[in-house]
Amino acid sequence: EDRRDSMLYLYEEIGKKTLDFPIKVDVKSSNEEIAMVIRELLNLNMTAQKKFRYPEKALSHCVEALEKKDVLVFQAAKIETSEMRGLSVAYEQMPIIVLNRKDEPSARLFTLCHELVHIVTRTSGICTDVSENSNSNNELELRCNQIAGMVLVPKSSIAKHPIIKEIQIYGFDDGRVGKIAKDFAVSKQVILHCLWELNIISQPFYYETLNRYSEEYKAYKAQKSKKGFLPPATDTVSQVGKLYARTVLNAYYAEKITARDTSSYLLNLKAKNFGKLERWCF
Repeated sequence: EDRRDSMLYLYEEIGKKTLDFPIKVDVKSSNEEIAMVIRELLNLNMTAQKKFRYPEKALSHCVEALEKKDVLVFQAAKIETSEMRGLSVAYEQMPIIVLNRKDEPSARLFTLCHELVHIVTRTSGICTDVSENSNSNNELELRCNQIAGMVLVPKSSIAKHPIIKEIQIYGFDDGRVGKIAKDFAVSKQVILHCLWELNIISQPFYYETLNRYSEEYKAYKAQKSKKGFLPPATDTVSQVGKLYARTVLNAYYAEKITARDTSSYLLNLKAKNFGKLERWCF
């Protein structure tokens, strides 16, 4: 929340008006209504989603849409996913969403939508069990997961997908699931859950396949070489977000803050890297 305080101060220094968050939905609204409102907020539609193809592109699109509304989206770099998958604080101005950078892009995309449910319904919290396949006993968290799934894959859209008919005729096939996942820019796990909800696969088959996907993912993670050192500017913008970094740089270029202050705001990024950060943000 210190970063949010910094943003409010810097907005005042550079003469920029803080936007009010435009949406508040009654928590008693239907899941479908809440999902539709969030899709509109994120400018999500099937035409856009088919162009993404990959969850990381969808995630970038959604974060950019939120930052235009003065939503602060940060990413934690040093917290294990078992401790925190996501966090949200539903301020009327500059609400905060925190994702975990150690999660895969598809998981972060799902978490972002989950946290948006908290924000639009004004039910903030720290979330450790964010997944459509969650076993959480917390009714609100389970509901947020259900709505997040509907934001990314509306039932009406997937029910009409041509490959659904192929699965119904020829049977379940990982390749077909993967193709549907590409069209919505989500993980195969999300599509698997949709197939269960549409009664195309049985509950036992759903859990059996889900466990297989989980084991395959663990094997993939074990073989995947650890990424090397992130360049300082990339590391900084990944954690603080483009909106925050851009605001700090604008204040610096307007001579409202010193280079030392700028470095402090930007996780002690050295002044020689300000130019590289600028190329990421503008």
